[in-house]
Amino acid sequence: MRNRIEKPFRDLGEHEVKHVTYPVRVFAIGLTSGTEKRDQPDPITKNKNSIAVLPFDNLSGDPEQAYFSDGMAEDLITDLSKVEGLFVAARNSSFSFRDQMLEIKDIASNLKVAHVLEGSVRKMGDRLRINVQLVDAADGGYVWAERYDGEMAEIFDFQDRIREEIVSALKLKLTPDEGQRSSQRQTSDAEAYDLYLRGRAAYYKYTPNNLSLSEDLLSQAIAADPNLAEAYAYLARCILSWWIQSWPGHDDDLSRALEMAERAVAIDDQSVLSIMMLAFVLNFNRNVERSFEQFELALSINPNSSEVYVTYAASCAFWGDQEKTLKLLKRAQEIDPVGHPNAEFTQGQYHYLVRQYDESIQSLTRVVERQPGFNPASLHLAAAYVAANRPDEAKAIIDNVLTQVPTYTMADAERIYPYVKEDDRVRFLNGLRTAGIPEA
Repeated sequence: MRNRIEKPFRDLGEHEVKHVTYPVRVFAIGLTSGTEKRDQPDPITKNKNSIAVLPFDNLSGDPEQAYFSDGMAEDLITDLSKVEGLFVAARNSSFSFRDQMLEIKDIASNLKVAHVLEGSVRKMGDRLRINVQLVDAADGGYVWAERYDGEMAEIFDFQDRIREEIVSALKLKLTPDEGQRSSQRQTSDAEAYDLYLRGRAAYYKYTPNNLSLSEDLLSQAIAADPNLAEAYAYLARCILSWWIQSWPGHDDDLSRALEMAERAVAIDDQSVLSIMMLAFVLNFNRNVERSFEQFELALSINPNSSEVYVTYAASCAFWGDQEKTLKLLKRAQEIDPVGHPNAEFTQGQYHYLVRQYDESIQSLTRVVERQPGFNPASLHLAAAYVAANRPDEAKAIIDNVLTQVPTYTMADAERIYPYVKEDDRVRFLNGLRTAGIPEA
């Protein structure tokens, strides 16, 4: 076609392509000729130092290996978030574009970033092949691209090199402290890292079976490397989830979740995830003052973490500070336009607490439809139905909860939900009683 179309061609080198065994050479075809007037690209964002990391394609031929390609992208988001002066789109927002056939410019516009990183991972046993491309969203051109081939043991070196190349391509400069912080690794043990990624992926499937699998894999990761801080943090997350959900067959109490979260922070006091988890567990321990301190510490380390803002907002709702709850949710929405999965639940909880029951029912209904096994949303929805004088719908919700957790009683609700204000606590609990939660 080079001799048939009067357009410039640019050789982009060889790239991995899904369902194709060998690398394919790719060419970019210019949209205009040299004599045509080019349209000025719409500004994607005023901040050129901004990036979204899309989920990496899993080219391993095994869907079960997706945890690894996702984990690579997630950890790169975490690494880049430590670079001062660089805005990194939240994981939830960038991952929402998985498998969508959209132009890079459209994705960047939605996420309000100037650059997009895309890549692929082929993991076959201990062999790795990683392809990454940094794209300028304004014109769709590659700013930088590279391929890495090697053994699984080289994964940490590959991650460091990718991060450094991105920082260099964006013409950012790291101070020695920033460089050390952004390259700090949770572990140097490839087996422990692989187990951790598998455990983390299992957690997000959020079913009893997957939570059990997650606990087992995270425990194995800790056995392989007892200093893997964020494995402890996710283990705390698993235990807290069991405790909040009151699913049968799990006898751990909240003290073990606190122990795991404390251990995570003791190992790495700069891990935003670990600090956030400690803050959230402390909230359910009714230790409001220390929980507040930990949330503030997490935001001082990473002021652009939508997950911290949402989790902090949920805690403020329990503390009775609804003005701050709304402020934190709005900030999370600014950072994460797609919305963190827990944001809509907290929004519904906020509406319930300020007696906006119709709005609460709308938000919480969407959460329950998306996550029918997420009991906090179901219980708050039932309470909102009671407050809106819709008892039949409240009872239907509670009947479903009791089908999933037949042993659930008012004692569980009183034990779990840490409402500080007496009016909030009594209104919520009375709503559950009216909806049909048994006393014992």
